[in-house]
Amino acid sequence: MLPVKKILCPTDFSEPSYVALGAAAELARVFGAEIVVVHVLTPIPVVEMPALHAGFNVDRYQEMLGENLRKALDDVIATRLGGAGAARGVLVVGHPASEIVKVSHDEGADLIVLSTHGRSGVGHLLFGSVAERVVRSASCPVLTIRAR
Repeated sequence: MLPVKKILCPTDFSEPSYVALGAAAELARVFGAEIVVVHVLTPIPVVEMPALHAGFNVDRYQEMLGENLRKALDDVIATRLGGAGAARGVLVVGHPASEIVKVSHDEGADLIVLSTHGRSGVGHLLFGSVAERVVRSASCPVLTIRAR
């Protein structure tokens, strides 16, 4: 596992993800590592209805959403990782767990640091756990931070 030179830290812009980002920043300072902050934009499902044309352009909406998310990533890096050394954002489109694992592989991450919301019962059954799927699928170590 050592040395850690690149840490991947997913964010969904929630407070728990910022707690994990803080932990990633501390580790980056200790190891002199780069932080790659990743956000996964879930694709908007589209149902084709040729008879109705409402004038809503889903592709343009997704593009605008992506532009805003890129700015949000830059803002998170500037405000929450100002002194953490090398950090950059990556925005991808897809299903969160599989995209996080893919980006960690593509980036050559040595460690993934992510938050877990600690859902249980029906919430866990309905929504599953991105963190759990990442832990099961990642080829590098994963540090989960439970934040409430």
